[in-house]
Amino acid sequence: MNIIEELGHLRASVASIAGAIDNLQCTIQKGDCGQSPYLPCPGCGSESIFPKNYDTGPLFMDIFCDECGWRGPRAEEIVAATDAWNRRAPVTQEGSHAPV
Repeated sequence: MNIIEELGHLRASVASIAGAIDNLQCTIQKGDCGQSPYLPCPGCGSESIFPKNYDTGPLFMDIFCDECGWRGPRAEEIVAATDAWNRRAPVTQEGSHAPV
């Protein structure tokens, strides 16, 4: 692995840790520890939602559903990825996205 690849891995790790700390601080301040910061999956309704880190490119974080693989938009930070996930259009009963 070359130095550029190593820096990419380090950047992703640092961003992930910083995002986790930000989310934890926000959760503690709101007093809702134990609640997920993510809305359920728009594809399957699962609450098994997690952040995902990528090692390449400037947009290297997104939120994904562990059940069906649905992915939110990529972002530079966990907070932006979480906001994008939670702002997506809600799913209608027919399974299509409703206008926001």
